[in-house]
Amino acid sequence: MTQRAPSAENLFWGLLLILIGALALAPAFGIQIAVNLAMLWPLFLIVPGLGFWISFLTNSDRKEVIGLVIPATILTLLGAFFTFSLFTGWKFTGELSFVFPLIVGLSFWAAWGLGNHEIGFLIPAVILTVIAAVVFTTVNLMKLFIPFALIGLGIYMLIQKDTNAPHQVKEEKQIKQEKSASQKKSVDK
Repeated sequence: MTQRAPSAENLFWGLLLILIGALALAPAFGIQIAVNLAMLWPLFLIVPGLGFWISFLTNSDRKEVIGLVIPATILTLLGAFFTFSLFTGWKFTGELSFVFPLIVGLSFWAAWGLGNHEIGFLIPAVILTVIAAVVFTTVNLMKLFIPFALIGLGIYMLIQKDTNAPHQVKEEKQIKQEKSASQKKSVDK
């Protein structure tokens, strides 16, 4: 009687559950694990995401399970983004807000590219990518555009020739001439 090896999917999940169980059991035996659990929470996104990827990649008929690519991509990339944010002290979260619609858009691009190029995946991929581009532009480029536009407008106003000045000079001369002419007339009378 021959035994079959566990599938890659079962191997992954089995080893993961054993590892989590061992880590949870270690303190009961006086083993202290010096891990900041607050920094590990993105793994709760990354690990299932990788599990979905393994399930997709190990399936013999990938076209049947193409839907797994969407949560696989979203969870894995969100976990990676939150890991980056944790290690950078969340400094760039505002500038990187475009990442959220982009990640979802990338998941649809992945499903479209790895699948049968179905229009049902392409439409949301394009829409979400455009939304991400608009958010990126408004959040990041507007920070630079508005100050440069103000500086440019100020410089333009400084170097712009006053087109009203010659007319004002002529009008002022004409008013002076009319006053002096009317004064001369009143003197002559």
